[in-house]
Amino acid sequence: MIESGDQRDRWRSELELLVAATHSWAIITLDAEGRIDSWNAAAQQIKGWSAEEIVGRHVSVLYPPEDVEDGKVERLLARAREVGTVEDEAWRVRKDGTRFWANVVITALVDDSGRLRGYGKLTRDLTERRQLEVDLQEARAAAEAERRVAEEARSAAEEANRAKDHFLSTVSHELRTPLNAVIGFAQLLAMEPLTASQRDAISHIEKAGRHLLDLINEVLDISRVSARTLSLSPEPVSVADAVNDAAAMLTGAARARNVEVLIASDGAEHVLVDRQRIKQILLNLMSNAIKYNYEGGTVMVRWMEDQGRVRLDVSDTGAGIPAPLMDRLFSPFDRLHATSTDIEGTGLGLALSKGLAEAMGGVLSAESTVGKGSTFRVDLPAAQPPVTMLEHRLPEPARMEASGVHAHVLYIEDNLSNAHVVERVMQHRPHLELVHAMQGRLGAELARQLQPKLILLDLHLPDATGEDVLHEIQGHPATSGIPVVIMSADATPGRVRRLLDAGAVEYLTKPIDVPRVLDLLDEFCPANPPD
Repeated sequence: MIESGDQRDRWRSELELLVAATHSWAIITLDAEGRIDSWNAAAQQIKGWSAEEIVGRHVSVLYPPEDVEDGKVERLLARAREVGTVEDEAWRVRKDGTRFWANVVITALVDDSGRLRGYGKLTRDLTERRQLEVDLQEARAAAEAERRVAEEARSAAEEANRAKDHFLSTVSHELRTPLNAVIGFAQLLAMEPLTASQRDAISHIEKAGRHLLDLINEVLDISRVSARTLSLSPEPVSVADAVNDAAAMLTGAARARNVEVLIASDGAEHVLVDRQRIKQILLNLMSNAIKYNYEGGTVMVRWMEDQGRVRLDVSDTGAGIPAPLMDRLFSPFDRLHATSTDIEGTGLGLALSKGLAEAMGGVLSAESTVGKGSTFRVDLPAAQPPVTMLEHRLPEPARMEASGVHAHVLYIEDNLSNAHVVERVMQHRPHLELVHAMQGRLGAELARQLQPKLILLDLHLPDATGEDVLHEIQGHPATSGIPVVIMSADATPGRVRRLLDAGAVEYLTKPIDVPRVLDLLDEFCPANPPD
């Protein structure tokens, strides 16, 4: 259909109205030399010039001087002539000299014969978006800088802790050596015929030497707790056994002060703790309850379970602690008023006990009433009792075939109680032989020799970290394909994620879920493996 002149004029008029009504895009037309022919309302709003002021001027007036001097305007127009349409995003200039970030599309306009008639130019103000991008980049840069500062501070703190721990370990060793001579010769001298005065002097020497030895041990433990380098082996521990063991060790002290130690339980059986450290806490609290009690007084040790926690109280009938002194109770070397008495102590026991309790996921607190006594409360995670052990002798390799055993499972763990539990679990899978290694390096070597179907790996080992052993196993061609399951009481989210990312196939927390262990054995060590 041939368009009439009236139709073309009407469509041109409608197009001009549409262009004029557009508010988000500046719509501009240029002649073939780059001079501005038309200018809509949005262009005036964005750029500041009215149509009367700008029409007839070269388009370069809209660009920063450095772009004009660099020839950028001519390059854009030339590129549009070459390819038809060109897009650019950069700074542009308003009438008042301020700049705005613009998205620009330039299209060459040609007639039917291909002759250049001019250019169409669309411009949109993206200053707000640009500022958001700049702010985001700056925020990311600031966050990265803060991360680097925090990482450097963390590394410095870790290095300082390592240096402090090394220093204290060295000092401890150097102090123990002469103390060994002091205490040893004091004991030897006490065996000789002595006068009463000499015997009293020797007693003071030995007593002072042992006091200094206790001080060294506690300072070292507190340092390791604060530096988080204290090695712990959490396992289900019978509260009754731990309390009774501590009470037995303090029988002499209680008898000397005519203090009665009473023990009562309300059903709680086990806590998930390091066996040695829970005894250390109990000895400290019960010893204090005896020392700071009245002669003929009572110490009550009782415990109960509540919502997955075990609350263990050590109460005495002593003089109590005045309220103003309670805030100083767990401060190292602060013995409150005890320094004015003949009661022995280092002032470190409560601070160390608090740190040990917290390191095992517990809380140590105290309450006291002057004239009535004090109660120290340890709140610890409850645990299921360990599986009752039966004597079990593993089959020798030469008898594996006759006994029906056709695969090894390697368990790298230094805690014999934990090993016995897994040994008992393995009795439910007689086609598997459990091989136990108590050291990490030995475990990695056994893995290369035995080629087990599955490796169970603890994280706290005497010669290496479980993480290092995992890397060693995966880094060796002979063992890189053996699945490794971590079995640890350390279940912090960051550690779990890091070890799974490092290649462990599963992370089991202690106390172990026996059905889950059996499922993993069936998955990786089936009784009837496919051909």
